[in-house]
Amino acid sequence: MSRTRRYQLQCPIARALDVLGDRWSLLILRDLHAGPARFQELETGLGIATNLLSTRLNELTDTGLIEKSTDAGRSAYQLTELGRHTDRMLWELAQFGARL
Repeated sequence: MSRTRRYQLQCPIARALDVLGDRWSLLILRDLHAGPARFQELETGLGIATNLLSTRLNELTDTGLIEKSTDAGRSAYQLTELGRHTDRMLWELAQFGARL
């Protein structure tokens, strides 16, 4: 992981924040819950810089939340089983955000 902010605590919440404590990571996961997406689709949909998107995709891949697959010469990113377990967390964040 290239981010310098690390909590490095044994608390499960701190460990989760080490992986997910970034706005772009959460938004990428949100988008991938709708199904696999290509790099360009994520870039356009999120309005994120390509270098930042590349970094976040690599981090999420390294932590096992997403994987890159290739079909007919076209690559796309999709959630892994572990990544699919973020659905309730994202739902709760959406519910909280709706209250703000």
